[in-house]
Amino acid sequence: MKKLSRLFSAFLCLTTILSSALVTAGAVNTSEDVEGFTPTNNSTYGDLYRYFEPEEFYSLPEDIQEVYNNMPLEPTSTTSDVSTNALEEYYWYFQLASNSTKDTIDFTASIISPPKIVLPYAGVTVNLYDISAGKYIKFFSDFDTDSWAFAFDGEFTGLQSNHIYRLSAGAAITLPTGYFGETAKTLTDDIKTK
Repeated sequence: MKKLSRLFSAFLCLTTILSSALVTAGAVNTSEDVEGFTPTNNSTYGDLYRYFEPEEFYSLPEDIQEVYNNMPLEPTSTTSDVSTNALEEYYWYFQLASNSTKDTIDFTASIISPPKIVLPYAGVTVNLYDISAGKYIKFFSDFDTDSWAFAFDGEFTGLQSNHIYRLSAGAAITLPTGYFGETAKTLTDDIKTK
């Protein structure tokens, strides 16, 4: 009976030590522990795209690469393409919707143009920024061609629960012939996992 009691006490002691170690390990979350892209004041969506998906970035049309390279990660400006052959200003909309669970953030990025005015190219990047670590940790990109409405769905998984992240989304388009206007737009959205 004494042997069983000592075995049970040793088991409880070991369980307490391991539980304490797991709680401590789970609490550590410094920026050095998080893998990802650390932005500078001059970082662009092009820098982020090249960090996560360099081959895909260099396979984009050159004018789209240029748009991403001139699109700052901080939403401070947009790019306009004013051509001498352009006759009419082109207006388009960029929207970002998101939802979170305990360890996942789902999103939809939409590019909408006037009906029946086809865009030759529309692409997006949606990036996940860990605010406490100060790094971009996940990246999504997609594009489509020859349409007037685009919806890009994705999800970021394996996230910390009860944690605030920032979605940073950038859209780049090629304007239809005969139009001038913005070729890039950005959006951000802070979202907390449950």
